[in-house]
Amino acid sequence: MRLAALVRCVEEADRRLRSVITHRYAGRETHTPRTGRFAGAWLIASGLILVSACSRWGMTGLNAAGLVFGLLCWFVHALHRNQLHLAFALALAAAALKVTLAVPFIGLLFLYRHHGIWLGVLAGAGLLNVLSFLRLGGRTAFNDFQANMAVLESLDNLNTPDPWSNFSVPRLDWTYLAFGLTGNLSVSNALTLLLSAIVGLWLLATFLSPAREPTLERTTAALLPLVCLSLLVVYHHHYDLLLILTPGLLAAFSPARPAGIRATKWLLVPVAVLVAALPVGVSHSLSTALFGASGTGYVNMLFPICTTLGLAGGLVLLSRVVGSPLTAAWNGAKGVGR
Repeated sequence: MRLAALVRCVEEADRRLRSVITHRYAGRETHTPRTGRFAGAWLIASGLILVSACSRWGMTGLNAAGLVFGLLCWFVHALHRNQLHLAFALALAAAALKVTLAVPFIGLLFLYRHHGIWLGVLAGAGLLNVLSFLRLGGRTAFNDFQANMAVLESLDNLNTPDPWSNFSVPRLDWTYLAFGLTGNLSVSNALTLLLSAIVGLWLLATFLSPAREPTLERTTAALLPLVCLSLLVVYHHHYDLLLILTPGLLAAFSPARPAGIRATKWLLVPVAVLVAALPVGVSHSLSTALFGASGTGYVNMLFPICTTLGLAGGLVLLSRVVGSPLTAAWNGAKGVGR
């Protein structure tokens, strides 16, 4: 059963990666699915992702990150073909697997004014959770869930927010980074809440700009900060970084050159290097051998640092492609002044 789930994850990631790059080169006669630039781009991207999944993420049948990555690629393809029923089903599936990873799906639906769909996704995910708790034992199952959540940030298990712990599994969130710098969980949670509110309000104000038709440039610009923010605001492990490859590949293979794309690509370089070069299974022993007893903490904190750089790159691109609240306010003030 686990092998079948793993095969399905790999197949889904590979097929939907092809669909994203196909859509990127749609309408270009020299870039057909079997010839020209597309063939090389798809083979290289697919090979790098699958090799990285084996060496760095250790993708297993119990890890749904590959499946959600495939769903996100498919979702972008469906959204731009105006297949809204399919987009709803894909977003709901992602929310059912892991609701925090559904933020990019919901954000794009909000950006393109499909309000009924994203509200339906949230309602559907809530209903599925209620039905799941009822099937697993009702109130007893919910109490067990609350008990597990209460020890989520415990310092003595693999999910510890302490990156200096020898048994810590690398995390991506700001709490993990802040705890590594301050050693204080309350301060770390407060900083995470503050940063999340600032960036979240910035994105909300940007997405409330006049409605636009979907374009791949706008989708790429919005998707990158949405993915990074969803990984930074709450607890996620290193393997969930796979989702950043969807906007990353759209940016890398973009035939257009919107303002800000060069800075964004440079800010994504640390993420790409981390994904391609660091096998997590031996990272602890490798970092200790290279940097001594503190090496584990330094390497672990690279994950939220690189994710934050990706967020910065996404915000730069978004402000150039879609606009930013500060730019809109400044232009409005100038208009009033005249």
